[in-house]
Amino acid sequence: MDVERAKRILKKYDIDPDFEKAFIIYSNIKKKSDPLSLNEHIILFDTLWFLGNQKRGSNVSLSEELKLKLINQRNKIGAFYMVAIGHIEGGNIHHIIKNAGLNKTEEAQLWHIFHKLWPSASSRDSDEINSILRTHELIEKNIHLFGKISVLDIGCGKNGNGISTLTAKYANKVKGFGIDLDIQDHPSNVKLIEGSAKDMPFSDNSFILVYACHVVYYFLDESINELLTEVLRVLKPGGMFVFDDGRRINVYQDKIIPSTGFSAKVMKHRGTKIKLIVKE
Repeated sequence: MDVERAKRILKKYDIDPDFEKAFIIYSNIKKKSDPLSLNEHIILFDTLWFLGNQKRGSNVSLSEELKLKLINQRNKIGAFYMVAIGHIEGGNIHHIIKNAGLNKTEEAQLWHIFHKLWPSASSRDSDEINSILRTHELIEKNIHLFGKISVLDIGCGKNGNGISTLTAKYANKVKGFGIDLDIQDHPSNVKLIEGSAKDMPFSDNSFILVYACHVVYYFLDESINELLTEVLRVLKPGGMFVFDDGRRINVYQDKIIPSTGFSAKVMKHRGTKIKLIVKE
């Protein structure tokens, strides 16, 4: 990587060449009405991405097509400097997807990068998820009522560890499924689907319990409606969706649920952020 070449570009436009302050580079460029050519942007982006990998001790990459799309849409992406240094995290992915107009393949590539940068997001087991969502008590209640149940983990991560360990814990009582845009490994005791939670390949009324741990708050207001519509579609009547999210209950009950066309009730399940939606 030719860092010196990138520094010469910055010097040409009187921009601070300190790559430790990547945000200054892009804020200064905006102040100057962005005089750089596309090729100069590519050189800067490649350099910042390389230095970001170097600083993290990581080795993540993205396709040329996705890189060009991000660069071309840079003025629509908030905190673009974070993208340029390869700092892709759950909190900004949906903002990037929406504002850069990414397709499903490009969206999946971003999640692949996320999983490489934050491997712990894919390795949570059922006990850790239970500590957040209290899924075990809901499962045991439904096993008592129905004997055997189907459970879906939305945003299960690249290896579905959470739903896999849950299925093993309740052997012969739980049939486990997971869905994620980036599936890399596949445990033998569950069925994992690589796809979008907003367009799931499951039949209506398939699950008695759907859960999502540290997933729903990634969805912007305009896309949460699509997610919840799909969740309510695949839930059985009386089925439950438990998840963590900061939106208030009345936002779901008065605005989001009515937009889905389904009848459901939302309630706090634990604390202030854990919610349980019951399909009526």
